[in-house]
Amino acid sequence: MFKLLDTKSIIIIILTTLLLIFTVFQPNKKIYTYKNEIKELKLKNEKLLYSYDSLKNENKKIDFKLKKLYLIIGDKEKIIKTYNNKIEYYKRKQNEIPTKIKLLNADGVATEFTNYIKTKRSKSIY
Repeated sequence: MFKLLDTKSIIIIILTTLLLIFTVFQPNKKIYTYKNEIKELKLKNEKLLYSYDSLKNENKKIDFKLKKLYLIIGDKEKIIKTYNNKIEYYKRKQNEIPTKIKLLNADGVATEFTNYIKTKRSKSIY
């Protein structure tokens, strides 16, 4: 019988028997363990959904607070801009000479001149 078979056919027969042996004796996972794994995964999924919902609610609260803060910051920026404009206006006016002239007598001229010197120089002159 073996004389009729060549080496290719012997190798094919050996490989097919090995394939049959491996398929029959292969350690498969039991089906009941999949059910347990599915239950565990469902429980984990519920926990994750609950934490997702709570995080989503917290994010909404934080977004609401951020909107309030952005509105407050916008208001403060407007106030700062108005004060900055006033400061720039007063800086420009600081070095200008007033065009209004007061009519004063000799004593009034001396008093106004000393007041002018006090404001422009230091406080040491009385």
